[in-house]
Amino acid sequence: MALPLLEPADLTRALGSATLAADPEGVQDACDAATSYVTAVMGQTFDLAVPAAVKRAAIVCAVRIYQVPMSPFGVVGGPSEVPMYSKGAFPDVDAMLLGFRQAFGLA
Repeated sequence: MALPLLEPADLTRALGSATLAADPEGVQDACDAATSYVTAVMGQTFDLAVPAAVKRAAIVCAVRIYQVPMSPFGVVGGPSEVPMYSKGAFPDVDAMLLGFRQAFGLA
């Protein structure tokens, strides 16, 4: 049986402890979506232990997914000169998972 990549408590530590109490369904949805994305990128699941780099990539992905409704025009934050955007693809998460990919090819 595959281990879950991300639990709500992992995302709550990244977003702040009040987040889980205020929006438990949103936190769970972000965890599920991040797990689906990371698993699809890697092409594998883990049965014994989830590596720290994979968990970190899932947390980065989940935080962005959770903040999408709160980011008008896709702007998540950052200084006014260099805004950070929320997009459908996560190139930094993909880079974090380079060594863990099992399936390569064209879709």
